[in-house]
Amino acid sequence: RALFTLAAKVAPTIIFVDEVDSMLGQRTRVGEHEAMRKIKNEFMTHWDGLLSGPNEQILVLAATNRPFDLDEAIIRRFERR
Repeated sequence: RALFTLAAKVAPTIIFVDEVDSMLGQRTRVGEHEAMRKIKNEFMTHWDGLLSGPNEQILVLAATNRPFDLDEAIIRRFERR
């Protein structure tokens, strides 16, 4: 939450997430901790808020070497792949 709040305050901003698959991997992973699931949900909720904001000048950019490990909900949020 703090990341997106800060980004909005200092916009225009780029949020860059390196190795995004380690944080936002598929939710169907066996043995995934509940805290990690909550982080993903929080991240996606705030990201959706960015997409619905009228004049948001925040770009979310991510890098991964393992794109097939990303959750489908995350992939849908990226306009370009």
